[in-house]
Amino acid sequence: MHLAGGAAIAYLASVCLRAAKPSREARSPALVLIVATFFAAVLWEVSEFALYELTGAPEFLGMADTLGDVVTGLVGAAAFAYGARAA
Repeated sequence: MHLAGGAAIAYLASVCLRAAKPSREARSPALVLIVATFFAAVLWEVSEFALYELTGAPEFLGMADTLGDVVTGLVGAAAFAYGARAA
């Protein structure tokens, strides 16, 4: 699920990037997609943690789960960026 989510976030970031029409001096589009996905994944995980803390829910599985979720999302973003570049 996180793999597909990372790819979806990267796709949305690519649509926004194309709409913004960046200058030629702009950073690599693939880097922008991966950074945007990383930001979204971290924001999601922080909000998930906050929700669990506020509600007292025991679903928070720890740092390994959180990092695994973020890394899996980044792999999805990287796969999308590579596929978009190759196309």
